[in-house]
Amino acid sequence: MPIINGKYKNPGWVNNQQPPISAENLNDISTTLENLDAQGGGGKRVCRFVVGTSTAGWTAADCDYLCDGVDDNTEIQAALTALTGGGEVVLLDGTYHLGGPITVQTNVSLRGNGRATVLKRATSGGNGANGVLISLLSNCALLNLAYDGSGYPLAAGQSRIEIVLAGGCRIQGCKFSQCADTALCCETFGGFYQIDACSFESGVTAVLISCSGTVEITRNNFMADTIQSKRPSGTRVAPCVHISDNLWSSAGTILLSDIGNGSIVANNTWLRELQLLNTSDTVYNFSSSCLVSGNIFFPPSAGTTAIILGPGTGNNFISGNLLVEWYGAAPPKVEDNGTRNIVQFNSTGQGSGGISSQLVTLSASGWSSNRQMVTVQGVSANEAAQLITPVPTAASQTAYYNAGIKLTAQAANNLTFTAEAAPTATLSVYVNIQEVE
Repeated sequence: MPIINGKYKNPGWVNNQQPPISAENLNDISTTLENLDAQGGGGKRVCRFVVGTSTAGWTAADCDYLCDGVDDNTEIQAALTALTGGGEVVLLDGTYHLGGPITVQTNVSLRGNGRATVLKRATSGGNGANGVLISLLSNCALLNLAYDGSGYPLAAGQSRIEIVLAGGCRIQGCKFSQCADTALCCETFGGFYQIDACSFESGVTAVLISCSGTVEITRNNFMADTIQSKRPSGTRVAPCVHISDNLWSSAGTILLSDIGNGSIVANNTWLRELQLLNTSDTVYNFSSSCLVSGNIFFPPSAGTTAIILGPGTGNNFISGNLLVEWYGAAPPKVEDNGTRNIVQFNSTGQGSGGISSQLVTLSASGWSSNRQMVTVQGVSANEAAQLITPVPTAASQTAYYNAGIKLTAQAANNLTFTAEAAPTATLSVYVNIQEVE
């Protein structure tokens, strides 16, 4: 087979005999091989591999790696590992059964062909005590596919995380279903995390934030569950979160503990409850100077608390939220147990001089040392934040004033009344709460 000018030329065989190779041909072959060696193997580095599965009708001719429906993680991992310098693995339509964990290396994307590409858990185990099935190292992406947790039940006391993300990772256009515990977990020190245009259809926790970086859960995520933050133990650095423009299929919950200053929760629809908490010492001012605005809350029952600001929080701005009344019953409440939080212009009737009223009962048998404490939802522990005025009903006025009853103390969701002489009758009292700007 002679090589002429560096290219193979088929001269045709003569009398069924292979033609001779001249010295010129040998020199050309040598030069060509040297050039290929200098180019690192002769051509561009492969930066994309295609994976298919025979269960969906794909063949070896269609893809670089072919799965067979059993332990498909083996072929997927081989394709990921082959991208030594980064790149992309594309999963064709079909269901891929993960009988073991896979790791997406740094600078690699795992992309499906839409939600017809399904990664399905086929084992109750995985990496570590939490049974992680997919680990994304730094600067990775999981794109345009569906993940099925298969509803594997948890053993008593067991927890499970389906997918763990390192800093710099992005989850986009993915659907998560039948997750028994936590679908996604952001868990490394530092980095930027982005989750957008995803659907979370089941699972106790859709996203667990256990990192110290910046987490964006924004732009049209469809949620059915909880978003929860938990500051990494032993660190003094809190995650900064931005949760906005998401829709819950039913009333969902956002539980944020020890988040960083400047965090935002805005323009989310169909929330049940938002908790903003500081569970550690107040020296570092966790969960402070945050914005909660433009959200729509629909708690599951009348008069419940929609927004809770825990002790140790401060300087947060809670404004412009719609707290939907439960079919004409008492509206949801904002409970402020922190200091210097600004709570105003929400649809509860609280803030901007608005007044909310509740009817409470002072029972004849409830007095102890002429004092009685009653539960009143929406009362703040901060006396400077509210003007509280008790007014007895017409039927209770005489006994109320004859007993010399006064409001003497307030705490989160309760008031203490003191009487000069305990009355012998049960009294009804309206409690008017007016936010102080």
